[in-house]
Amino acid sequence: MDGRKKRSEGTRRQILSGAREVFLEEGFSGASMKDIAVRSGVTQSLIHHHYGNKDGLWQAVQERGFQDVLDDLRPALSTAAKSGRFLEALVESYFKYLSTHPDYVRLLSWTYAERGREVPTNPGQARQAVDLIRSLQEEGKVFSAIDAELVLPLVWSMVEGWFLGRRVFIHRLGIENDRNLPDSQYLEAIKALLREGVLKER
Repeated sequence: MDGRKKRSEGTRRQILSGAREVFLEEGFSGASMKDIAVRSGVTQSLIHHHYGNKDGLWQAVQERGFQDVLDDLRPALSTAAKSGRFLEALVESYFKYLSTHPDYVRLLSWTYAERGREVPTNPGQARQAVDLIRSLQEEGKVFSAIDAELVLPLVWSMVEGWFLGRRVFIHRLGIENDRNLPDSQYLEAIKALLREGVLKER
């Protein structure tokens, strides 16, 4: 990589880092290009040169976050896919990731809050997971009455929902101290539901 290309890549990372910080604090709607430029330590014209506009930045930050999740989960999921434990490994790995990456949880919350601003992503990874789930259904290892394309969103929802809405759930239940409903207990409950309702053919 020549010096110019290396500097350009460094600038892109610098801008992405600054944009991520601002988006985490303000969401898409509340973030301004001026604030992002100040946080990144570059001019607004340089941001436009590399990312086009705020939409381009938002998409880049989202895609980078999703890729970080995939990079973290891939080793465990690749091993689990060979043993038929894919769904349990997905739940455990994603749950662990969210519990140790609160910034990504915050980014998720802004993603859901910014209605009408869905981020176009490459669905290849998700489609591979759906195909694997379908093959596990054919082998009788996953309940086949649930369409394979619904299994993955169900798993995502159970895991993400806990981190995005935990305090609301606890309040609704009238529990005063969230230590009375720990993460480990909820994770075991998801796994029990999987074992009893999804993982075994009936």
